[in-house]
Amino acid sequence: MHPLPSPFRGTLSDIDLALLRDFAEIAAAGGITAAEGRLGKGKSAISLGLTKLESRLGLRLCERGRSGFRLTERGEAHPLRRA
Repeated sequence: MHPLPSPFRGTLSDIDLALLRDFAEIAAAGGITAAEGRLGKGKSAISLGLTKLESRLGLRLCERGRSGFRLTERGEAHPLRRA
């Protein structure tokens, strides 16, 4: 696997860090529904935060929808993702 460039430019805020922590929990749980209890948030709030993080980073971290949840190659390679 080749290193993935990060399109993010700028300063991380507390909100960015919270969104990154949420992403790590979502990935560790295996999906948004499974992460609800871990994060103490509903699916809608989790999904909105994930969309905001993806927009901020300029990349897609996961595919989600009726067909289920899976991390993209970039989501799998993200350094904050928990094993």
